[in-house]
Amino acid sequence: MKDGKVVQQGSPDSLLSNPANDFVKEFIGEKRLNSNNQLNDLSLANYINKDILLVQSDIRIEKATSSLIERKVSSAVVINEDETYNGIVSLYDAIENNSSEINSIIKKASLIIYENDKVSTVLEKIEGIHDIVPVLSKEDIVIGLLSVDKLFATLHHLTEYKRGEI
Repeated sequence: MKDGKVVQQGSPDSLLSNPANDFVKEFIGEKRLNSNNQLNDLSLANYINKDILLVQSDIRIEKATSSLIERKVSSAVVINEDETYNGIVSLYDAIENNSSEINSIIKKASLIIYENDKVSTVLEKIEGIHDIVPVLSKEDIVIGLLSVDKLFATLHHLTEYKRGEI
């Protein structure tokens, strides 16, 4: 708003990506604009952990438990016969459950992202998510898991401002 008139309206991302004029650029600040441009240049591929445990949806819980323990991981991504995403199984649930079929303990992830998603879009989606975040291809094939810690470390580095500077 300038002189009582709306100069530009939109989402924060659209304001940062496409400021309407010099007034909006100055209002937002050069440093914020630059950090947003750097963020848009990031590739999601850099934040995907591909070294994950995949288990078939038709295996028995005992086999899934053994695989989890052997790999020293607390969860695995469950895939269907056609290798599409089915859900997540945790070591805790596998140990605690008496059922023989893994299908009885599969949980859906709170959020799923796709390998072609923009980093800025992913950041908007993952706010408040503390679970495993599968990354899928457009065909719903599991590519890996999002390394949220690594993504946030990069974001912190890009948006770090000197004390008192905004």
